[in-house]
Amino acid sequence: MRARPIQEWLEDMGPKLWWALGEDGEWLGEAPYVGSPLDCGQTVECHTHAARPAARFDVGGWPGYHTHFTDLPERPETPAQTARRQKRENGAFARDMGLRSW
Repeated sequence: MRARPIQEWLEDMGPKLWWALGEDGEWLGEAPYVGSPLDCGQTVECHTHAARPAARFDVGGWPGYHTHFTDLPERPETPAQTARRQKRENGAFARDMGLRSW
């Protein structure tokens, strides 16, 4: 997997996994951000007993310091898909070992 620099990202690419490269040239030790540089986040109000909100904060959205991106992984199997695949594989193994003749 190759991490591509932010300059290569285009709006029509959609959401990606975003990684932050530190000044030392090593990846920061945090989980990647999932989304795009266009993510706006949500405004949250902090209320006290006063009539007006005490403060408003933007939370979520693009953090702004990620430098590279990679593609999102494929979706995993559902539990039902995993069970069917394991049943097929176990049946094939039993057949190959001579434990089943069908």
